[in-house]
Amino acid sequence: SKYDRPLDHWVFRSVMDSIPRMVTAALHDDVWIAYSAQNGNVYKVWDGTVNFDGAVFTTAHGPQPTSIGDAWFVNEVGTPWSVTIGDKVEMPTVEYKGHRFVEEQVEFMYELVLKNGDKISVNEKPEAIIEDKARGLKRVFNLANVPNDAKVSYTMNLSSIAMESSLTADGEWTVSNFEPRKAKGLSGFNFAGELVLNNDKSTTVTAMFTGKPLIIDTRNENAKAEEEEIPLGAKLIAKTDCPTCHNTYSKTVGPAYVDIAKRYETTAETTSKLADKVINGGSGVWGEAAMTAHADLDKKDVTEMVSYILSLDADEEAAGAVGGFKEVAKADYMKPVKATEEMNLLSGCLAKAYISKTDLNKLADVKWNSKPQYGGTLTKIHAYAEDFKELTENFAISYEGFLNIEKSGTYVFRLASDDGSRLLIGGKEVINHDGLHGSSAKDVAVGLNEGHHPFKIEFFQGKGGRAITFQYRPFDGGEFEVVPQTMMVQDGSRQDEVVGLSMPLNDNAAIPGDRSPVAGVHPSFDLTAARPSTFLPKVGGMAFMEDGRMVVSTWEPTGSVYILSNLDQDNPEKIKVKRIAKGLAEPLGVTVVDGDIYVLQKQELTRLVDNNGDEIADEYHTVSNDWLVSSNFHEFAFGLIYRDGYFYGNLATGILPGGASAKQVADRGKTVKISKKDGSVEFITSGLRTPNGIGFGHNDEIFVSDNQGDWLP
Repeated sequence: SKYDRPLDHWVFRSVMDSIPRMVTAALHDDVWIAYSAQNGNVYKVWDGTVNFDGAVFTTAHGPQPTSIGDAWFVNEVGTPWSVTIGDKVEMPTVEYKGHRFVEEQVEFMYELVLKNGDKISVNEKPEAIIEDKARGLKRVFNLANVPNDAKVSYTMNLSSIAMESSLTADGEWTVSNFEPRKAKGLSGFNFAGELVLNNDKSTTVTAMFTGKPLIIDTRNENAKAEEEEIPLGAKLIAKTDCPTCHNTYSKTVGPAYVDIAKRYETTAETTSKLADKVINGGSGVWGEAAMTAHADLDKKDVTEMVSYILSLDADEEAAGAVGGFKEVAKADYMKPVKATEEMNLLSGCLAKAYISKTDLNKLADVKWNSKPQYGGTLTKIHAYAEDFKELTENFAISYEGFLNIEKSGTYVFRLASDDGSRLLIGGKEVINHDGLHGSSAKDVAVGLNEGHHPFKIEFFQGKGGRAITFQYRPFDGGEFEVVPQTMMVQDGSRQDEVVGLSMPLNDNAAIPGDRSPVAGVHPSFDLTAARPSTFLPKVGGMAFMEDGRMVVSTWEPTGSVYILSNLDQDNPEKIKVKRIAKGLAEPLGVTVVDGDIYVLQKQELTRLVDNNGDEIADEYHTVSNDWLVSSNFHEFAFGLIYRDGYFYGNLATGILPGGASAKQVADRGKTVKISKKDGSVEFITSGLRTPNGIGFGHNDEIFVSDNQGDWLP
């Protein structure tokens, strides 16, 4: 590209600075511009970046993206457009029509709707001016369908103007204000005026700015300070596609950055090795998911990125800790027991299950000394939901045996359960995770000498979800794995305690989707692989083209849409994936109508238009945004189906982080019916919460699947 854009998806939709329906163009590192996609009006132009925060970016509930940096100018004009016909001045209604890309530049489109129904088309193309150390902004306007004898006027304000001659336009100016402005030792000018646009040719406005922005946005002082402290490596990561697969603290498609830091010691050799891996791509270290090659990235930049990632556990590494734990001193290693012939060691552990006639709320409620109703040998301690079979509620299980440690060292154990559990090693309680709670984990680092160490796990289930898993990893890093059969043995002489009993647990169960394939489907369906192993989308919507190719919209920071071809191949690795759109706001619905792809993104129904025949969307045409929204993070738009000239989708309610009810705007919690012809909207349901599914069912009736309530009737 001949333009130095800061982001791959440099034009993107989002909430911005708590304002809904925004569209931002990262024209240059020093010149970002944001518009309201509600009315096509400029919001601000600033020097800085965007803090991409929120559910789709960082998994955080509540926050949304915010601008970081001082502003060249902030719009102060609420209704900038007016149309004069004869001696009458009219303030038209503004309808945003989307944006399109023309020769690597973006053009925003909107219509001025007059009282008589006539519509004047306005296209605006902004671009950064970069001249040595000088920065500026050029805006080019083009009009169409202007009535005879009509004049279109645009009222605007600017700040950070270097001097009076730094502002030029080839339209008719009426200047209402031009006054000095100072900030941080710099001098410049504020400007306000009205520009009459040319009807028969383009109108160009250029403004050259002062050395630095003169509007210090006090709302962002803290964010600015944080931005200045952000390491270079973190800034470089933000400009790549890395956030599509990685998060700083949570595992997504790939491992969390902090887990990478915990796995590797910070050395020059490791940094160089990992930088090469980022550039060349590969798989195998963190599972089957392959990392895409990044041959276009500079080795120096990648090294800076890797250095930042490895620094995330610097304090722990300096203190000799890995993964939050310090290595246990050899003098404090637990001593093993001596296995005797009488033990007759057998593989696995001894398990006993107890059924309670009363509700269980804690481990002490279990009568562990009573006779178990079930018992037997288990080769692993790892069960979820249906793995427990008839053990549904108010039951408890004890697991006993020996940990067979082949090499002395520090080991990190993880006990995860729903509800309470505890772990004892060598008779000492090392994890207490008692009480009623959802599925969650507790970890502990234990030093163990080579040999056999007695262990015991007690677990109880009250009501609701069922889960228990016992995992470990070496102290020096790596992923947790279920304690394997080879690491667990039991005292065979105790088998008489479970004579005549059996354990209902599915000891070999694998959870479909949890690194295990789907075992089967309903007989009326066929099960086929629909993606190559290198493509791991978080699917938001799925549809098919008339030629059988699949369209997938995704829950990604880049807001991408893909087309998959060669789906009929026996080998899924031959399936081809092509990204055709990006920069959408959480697109959770997609459908294909008459060969055109329509996407329901967070606050808009959008048609993807390919203007040059390469199948990649050049135009993001706004079909409809005629419903009320706020900046609440939870106002998702789900699903998209079509029939007889109308689209149908669902609008979720807003909630507060944690699930409590928020104050609602009028159009939330409803199913929306949108006209393909004119984008008009009708609501056909109400009273929903998070209706994340919609489809045609029996007799072509529409069915909607709602999510849980927010506990407030």
